[in-house]
Amino acid sequence: MQAVQTPKGRLRTLAFPRLAMLSSERWLIGTHMISALFALAFGILMGPFQTFRRAPAFVEAFPDWQIPVFSYYYQALTMHGVMNALFFTTFFIVGFSYFVTQRSLQREVNQPAAWTAFALMLVGLLLLLYAIGSNQANVLYTFYPPMIAHPTFYLGLVLLVVGTWIASVLVFLAYRDWRREHPGEQVPLAVFAVTVNFIMWNIATIAVAAEILFMLLPASLGLIYITDPQFARVLFWFFGHPLVYFWLIPTYISWYTMLPKQAGGRLFSDALGRVPLSCCCSSPFRSVHTTSSRSGGEQRLEGYSDDPDAGGGSAKLY
Repeated sequence: MQAVQTPKGRLRTLAFPRLAMLSSERWLIGTHMISALFALAFGILMGPFQTFRRAPAFVEAFPDWQIPVFSYYYQALTMHGVMNALFFTTFFIVGFSYFVTQRSLQREVNQPAAWTAFALMLVGLLLLLYAIGSNQANVLYTFYPPMIAHPTFYLGLVLLVVGTWIASVLVFLAYRDWRREHPGEQVPLAVFAVTVNFIMWNIATIAVAAEILFMLLPASLGLIYITDPQFARVLFWFFGHPLVYFWLIPTYISWYTMLPKQAGGRLFSDALGRVPLSCCCSSPFRSVHTTSSRSGGEQRLEGYSDDPDAGGGSAKLY
């Protein structure tokens, strides 16, 4: 995709990039996509694991066969939710955003910083796999207190969020530089959508970062013993609802800017296409309707447990 004017004055949305961009683009974006599929593979396997372990016909046919990992329901459900809803989508969307930005603006994002962001996200993924795979983080993908996971679970989430913040800054900087070189021109719709998506994401993740850093991680480390689960739910859903739009906007980018070109047509109104994308920025403030405005009160916590019968990795409430 290339942001240049056609003879009729319209923005072309699809064009082959400069050859110098292809090699770095292939490695950077391809690595994000492979990592996304790696996380997805862990997530989707949880369904068959649970099915085989609990299906009467399978148990009768193989009475002595034991599945060695992810046998507990909450362990598998946590792995499924975290890998599919958080890591698969985030790796994919960051890589897709780099692709759209570089192809539309015909400029590379800062490569060292982009690889740094990827490294943080990858380390976060490995920490999450350790925490869940070792049966110390069976708190589901919403990780509500009073259930408390191993500290590596929360550190992994923090690294994921920080990596996306760095990625968003790189997109913002590319947008800024392009505007300086093209004063008075309208930014391509695809890049406008990517920018809106990251603005919404950055606002939403402030709340969940605060929940992790000031409530959940200190509780996991044994620094605090009392927290407010209802307030934690409010902080999570300030992030949780926008998370859905974070997934959807790349789809809208495809529908609005790629499919019309592939079908031999064009989007009937570029300006109208920007209206629903702009409205997505308000989703963090609308998302708290999913939780009650009343506080559930403070509750005392105990550290995570490895006891499978206690839902391994969950906190016990006094």
